Amino acid sequence: MQIGIRHFFLTLFGLLLCLVAADFVVAYLTRNSIPRRYMAVAENSQQATVAVFGNSLLVVGFDAPEFDSALRLREPRRGTVNLAMGSTNPVEHLLYLRYALAHGARPKLIIYGFLDLQLSQQILLSNKEIIGNHDVLYYLEPEYARQFYHLSARDSVEFEFMRRFSMLADRSAVWVKVERLRRQLGGQGMPHEETNRFGRTLDFNLLEADSATAFAEQVENAAHAPFTPAVSELLRQASQSGAKVVFVEMPMPSRHRVLFYDTDAWRKYQLHASSLVAGQGATYIDASLWVMSDSLFSDRIHLNPDGATIFTRKLAEAIHEKFPDLGGESRASLSGRQRTSP
Repeated sequence: MQIGIRHFFLTLFGLLLCLVAADFVVAYLTRNSIPRRYMAVAENSQQATVAVFGNSLLVVGFDAPEFDSALRLREPRRGTVNLAMGSTNPVEHLLYLRYALAHGARPKLIIYGFLDLQLSQQILLSNKEIIGNHDVLYYLEPEYARQFYHLSARDSVEFEFMRRFSMLADRSAVWVKVERLRRQLGGQGMPHEETNRFGRTLDFNLLEADSATAFAEQVENAAHAPFTPAVSELLRQASQSGAKVVFVEMPMPSRHRVLFYDTDAWRKYQLHASSLVAGQGATYIDASLWVMSDSLFSDRIHLNPDGATIFTRKLAEAIHEKFPDLGGESRASLSGRQRTSP
């Protein structure tokens, strides 16, 4: 009996050592994960004149060098820092803004790009969804961020446990490799699936509303509601930092515009959203029609490189018209160069 108890505790101790070792290994492997790389960029953005926030639409749709060139944002200021990140929501955007401001960033202009009802939708999460780029919710001001999204009672308890262990908080470092292998094996002998830098193109179809009717109902509900708390707080803190703030409704291909935007309900929501933005001294820009050709999109929502160039040039022109003192070029010369650009 004594031998059995001793073996039990020795086995338990060995298991605990393995778990501790695994936790250290995961922490080491994820020291340069995408969220942590973005934190490093935000930490070193003190000299940026412009800061950009949003999701993957801004990652591929905003060309920072083109924007800087158009507005002549060069040394001694360092132009634009793009802190947009794929597969994120306004809570993460707020956290990266706060992190940049806490480390001395004082941009003159903050650009926030969005699509559909991103500004107004309640953020509901579960622990199984806090993975990948959402991992930052576990380790960047986790207590502060919790007030801006909802977890069930069970998930709240799990969250407090999981955020304290790297092997749970950064579990996607292992999961993503397993998922890639699974897709490679599952795709053997199957027709080729179109992909882009974010994964399978078909996956982004899921980001659209299920139907025009369902979207219209959501729009009707949002047309009288305030922004989600994370967006309102981001707008407040951005304005409080002394920056000019611009909210940009991102370009969409024709299918999306016809199904979801070409309605009286959506136009009513646009007026509501723009009034909320203007009420806090910020600017609302409707860029949904700026890129008309579907050939300039890589899927149902993302611009391709050529589309990104066109959008960025038009955004630079619009920014220069509203804030002529931001760049180093006269409005007339910028407008003339825009017209002669291919």
